[in-house]
Amino acid sequence: MKIMIVEDEPLLRQGLISKIDWNGRGIRLVAEAGNGIEALEQLSRCEPDVVLTDVRMPGMDGLQLIDEARRAYPRLKFVILSGFNEFDYVREAMRHQVKDYLLKPVDARKLHELLAEIGNEVRMEQEEAIRRSELTAWAPLLDESDARATDHVLTHRILVPEGSWNRLPQHLLGRSRYAAATARIALPAGGGRFGERDLPLGRFAMQNVLQHALSPLPMDCLVFKHAYEPDEVVLFLGCDDADIVRDAVACLSDALAWTRERLGLNVVVGLGGVHGSISRLRDSYLQAKEAMNDRLLRGDGRVYVYEDDATATGESGLPPFGEDAERTLLMLLEENKREEFIARVHERFREIAERPDARYGRLAYAYAEIWHLVRRHAAKRGVVLPAPLSGDPASELASLSAWTELAGRFRDALRSWGPPREREDDCSGDRVVAAVKAYADSRFDEDLSLQWVADTYFIHPNYFAKRFKQLVGVSFGGYVTQRRIERSRELLLTTTLKIARVAQLVGYEDQNYFCNVFKKHSGVSPSAFRGES
Repeated sequence: MKIMIVEDEPLLRQGLISKIDWNGRGIRLVAEAGNGIEALEQLSRCEPDVVLTDVRMPGMDGLQLIDEARRAYPRLKFVILSGFNEFDYVREAMRHQVKDYLLKPVDARKLHELLAEIGNEVRMEQEEAIRRSELTAWAPLLDESDARATDHVLTHRILVPEGSWNRLPQHLLGRSRYAAATARIALPAGGGRFGERDLPLGRFAMQNVLQHALSPLPMDCLVFKHAYEPDEVVLFLGCDDADIVRDAVACLSDALAWTRERLGLNVVVGLGGVHGSISRLRDSYLQAKEAMNDRLLRGDGRVYVYEDDATATGESGLPPFGEDAERTLLMLLEENKREEFIARVHERFREIAERPDARYGRLAYAYAEIWHLVRRHAAKRGVVLPAPLSGDPASELASLSAWTELAGRFRDALRSWGPPREREDDCSGDRVVAAVKAYADSRFDEDLSLQWVADTYFIHPNYFAKRFKQLVGVSFGGYVTQRRIERSRELLLTTTLKIARVAQLVGYEDQNYFCNVFKKHSGVSPSAFRGES
């Protein structure tokens, strides 16, 4: 860490210098100055990290120095040296966002503690600058790379069950064993140095790092960006020996450690099963996504490998709730003992997560089990569930970062419950219609169906469909489609998003199908609608 000392009294300046342990703390004195003017003249030459400056000095005082220096060196840190009778100066200095101030005569211990604290900050900022510069180094390549058409074609292959694989590179087509992997950038929940604005550059860097990591292996590798998921990269692997895929796990693990250390990117990878036909790459991709779900148990920054066994599905190996445990949870809900209910639910998840053979399937199974129990209780009370508990459990789990967040989802939902209402059989269907309509108004991008309504609200799908059309004037499916088309029109008019992305945002993974539905309801294609407007 480089330090400049600015003090108009030479004896005081030398005394301050003598109090600093220059050898033991990695600190270097790069400049001395007698006033602000001299300090400004030296800043560009010596480039200090920290300036220790007196307040009152001839020519240009400490506050003026800070004000001038901030314009050219916004990251420069300042420490004010002040006397007991200079409180107004100190108060003004704090408005200039100085790091700290020390009273004269300077206490050596306090000075050492402050410099150690600042030194840690400087090191962290320097490490961040290195990571950022290395990440930014990919930018020119990103501008030159225009593989969007290929990305869309390949993404279509993993989203649509039937399709031709003939457009893959010839060398990949000639292999006898195939596997797919998915890699995603894990954004920190509370924000951090890497955010959504950096995703395009981060994903491009990740794509190249993973490609390079696998290049030494005797296999063919095709790495492309998912056309609809801004944080995802997909890998197609082709080889003639299935054991090579195991070697790929080690290479990918090393690559994840490198991206975390050098680029500041936290990446998680899921690797699907090995298959004997290239047409099974889609199956392997779906397995890779399933394997990646284990991140809820063990965290990001790792490679998760798909295991095709009963343990992974959660359908065996851990028994479901017994009748006694289920009765206890229902009793806690009946007695409105919500915190005790949450505590028992959390304990259930902890038991699953801390098992040596813990798998996501078991966690999801227990989550759906408790979710179903809560819905039954809500239906019994005539309570309309809030959105977090009326949707699909799988999609709820996908939005979480760790298993420890599971119980909190139930806590948040139960807090929004009102008091029990009298349930009148002749109007319960009307309440469900109102609840489903409200849900569809904000969550129309989800996979909403009559079966989903039946499973969620314990109502016969045929009765609901008939009652919905009587009350709303249109079928349930027609209403969802209306909301989707309305929202897509808004996006087409107010954004420059690609049509494929608009389709995805309103609930259609297949762009062609979306265009057909849009034209049927609007009379023109999405591109024509945008052009006419």
